[in-house]
Amino acid sequence: MRKIIWSHAAFCDLQTTFQFFSSDNPRHAHEWLEHLFGQVERLGRFPQIGRQIPELGKTLKYRQIVVGDYRIFHEVKDKEVFIFRILHSRQIFEA
Repeated sequence: MRKIIWSHAAFCDLQTTFQFFSSDNPRHAHEWLEHLFGQVERLGRFPQIGRQIPELGKTLKYRQIVVGDYRIFHEVKDKEVFIFRILHSRQIFEA
């Protein structure tokens, strides 16, 4: 199982989204967070489950998984999965 590493930007994305959900529905925020962490944990076991990031073209190094309306961008490394951003699907990803 690969170790999951979070970038500062991804952690800030996570925190901002959680606070947004919490202001409206705290229970939904916790359920969303739990589901997201479950999907990220799967990346540690199966790092290739993510698909290519359309904005980057064909690369196996950088991938994404979609959790609800959010895209989790990650880089597959030898012994790690590096989570570098979490963005709503309507947000534009800029490399």
